[in-house]
Amino acid sequence: MEFGSGLREGGKVACLQFNPSLGEVKENMRRAEELLEGSGEFRGGGIDWLILPEMAFSGYNFPSLQHIQPFLEPTASGPSTKWAIRTANRYNCHVTVGYPETVKFKLLAARHSTLLHNSFARSHLPVPKRYNSTVTVNPQGEVIYHYRKCFLYYTDESWADEGPGIPISLPSVTTPENPFRSVDLGTPLGQIHHGICMDINPYKFIDYTKYEFATAALSAKAPTIVLSMAWLTNLSPDELALDPNKPDMNTFAYWMDRFWPVNRGMEEVTMIFANRCGVEDNARYAGSSTVVRVRQGDIRVFGQLGKAEEGVLVVDTKQVGYSASLVAPRSYSSLRY
Repeated sequence: MEFGSGLREGGKVACLQFNPSLGEVKENMRRAEELLEGSGEFRGGGIDWLILPEMAFSGYNFPSLQHIQPFLEPTASGPSTKWAIRTANRYNCHVTVGYPETVKFKLLAARHSTLLHNSFARSHLPVPKRYNSTVTVNPQGEVIYHYRKCFLYYTDESWADEGPGIPISLPSVTTPENPFRSVDLGTPLGQIHHGICMDINPYKFIDYTKYEFATAALSAKAPTIVLSMAWLTNLSPDELALDPNKPDMNTFAYWMDRFWPVNRGMEEVTMIFANRCGVEDNARYAGSSTVVRVRQGDIRVFGQLGKAEEGVLVVDTKQVGYSASLVAPRSYSSLRY
């Protein structure tokens, strides 16, 4: 398999980092639109891809299924998808947004009337599935990719099922042993390897020496890796408030560590980390959305947002990033979010 092209050959990407309030979907959408409109660089046009965080409009830190139930959205057709379609049409760009998904099995009354009167049969009807998902639409407002988080964090486990994602009418690269896949999204995005937050950690934190997501990306020869995230930080609220426009470099170093196999690879790979910021109850988010390019241990940063900064990071991957000096691999292994 040849190494793909895509954003490695250049393109303009944007990460929308903001602080959504838990359960305030309409207000969070309004805030996102306000930030996009307030970014002259984004409104200037030419954006190829806008990427939002994990569960961008619902918020993330729901303690139970009961709490998140009112905010679950039907597959690629709920409020988040409709927002993505409007935004893609308006700005003529691809849009990826995270949302909590529910898959409901439709039962036709006539077809199932006999079954529904049988208590045993009722107990064996398909149970609705729920996923922590992302949806991607093109500038024409068409859904071209849908992904379901594979490796769940503790918070996800209270309500969500494990993925993997669904490539909609797209060729994918995966193996039975690894749930992660790469897909070709066509020009200008090309082949991408997409995940959500905890996907980059080892499964259930069992073995830190395993790099399931990174290894799959390397095996698929994906030139672009994209993460929608609601990544936590150990920083206190006071520490987050200190120099809010500076990134959390411990978190950034940890992300790079989890991509150690990719970082040491022979080919250039562009990586996009679209995180959220802010605080939800006891959950504090790391912000620090970043676009980097790596090859043979060299890390080139195109741009970063601060750890508590709301804004739109716009980068042109045709440019040359600045070099980042980080700690050696695995030295941040205790920072397991």
